[in-house]
Formats: sequence, C-alpha cells, structure tokens
Amino acid sequence: VAAEVGQAVRREGAEQVVVGMPLNTNGTEGEQANHTRVFIEQLRAASPATRIYLWDERYSSAIAKEKLKERGYSARDMKGMVDVVASIGILQEFFDKDGRGAELVHEPSAEDLSSIASKPSMAAVQTPAEWRAEMQRKAQAAAAAAPKPKKRKR
Repeated sequence: VAAEVGQAVRREGAEQVVVGMPLNTNGTEGEQANHTRVFIEQLRAASPATRIYLWDERYSSAIAKEKLKERGYSARDMKGMVDVVASIGILQEFFDKDGRGAELVHEPSAEDLSSIASKPSMAAVQTPAEWRAEMQRKAQAAAAAAPKPKKRKR
C-alpha cells in the first residue's frame, strides 16, 4: 500500500501527506498504531521527498457514520463510504487547525528535495496556504462525487 501511495504522491506532485493515527480512546498507541508506524516507514522509503504528518484520528469513523446517517444513508449504504468520509474529516480538521497538533514524522532532507527539483511536477513549490486551498478543493470535489443515498422503499 505504501508503494501505491508513494506512486500517487509522485503522480500528483504532493509535497505533504497526512496519515491518520489510530490511537486508543485514552490517547495511547496500540497494535493498530504500530501498524501505522510501520506504514510510515514504508512510505518514507517510497516517497523520501514528501513531508509526512500523523494526525489523531480517534472517533473519525464514528463521526463519519453519524454524518452519513444524518444524510439518510442506511448501514448497508454506508459500506465502503465511512473510510472516505472519515479521511475527508481528518484532512479538514488538519486544515482547520493549520496542522497544529500534528506529529511531523518525516521532513525531507535537502538531498531528498534536490533529487526531485528537476522534475516538472515538483518544480513549483506551493506555499502552505496554496497547498491547503488545493487540498480543500480536492476534498470538496471528492465529497461531491460521493454516491447519494438510495431512496428506501416503505
């Protein structure tokens, strides 16, 4: 999966990645968080020129389910959509807080950055505000493209 994300990062010219950290409800790291840390190491190797942040994703799935339920989705209709909506929520929270509270787990070295500077897709470096605006547009487009709930027969 990390290799696929790394390919998408390079294809899209992303400079930063936000990864949800599945903490326990008391804020400690459990088995799922350990898997996430392994994924981060793999992502670093797959995309060394990308800044990587961890963001607390506690309750994101529950909030996503509640939002979908409020919009009329049944549990069956929600299948496969919860993770997408939760991801949008994680990114939106990261943007709303300008990344304050995120754990920066990888800052590219000058060598990492110079290795991609000649590539056209990475040549233009965005300011954080430009990056945030672009990611918000993409998140909104993804939310708008999400399937609408089906009308239930009564």
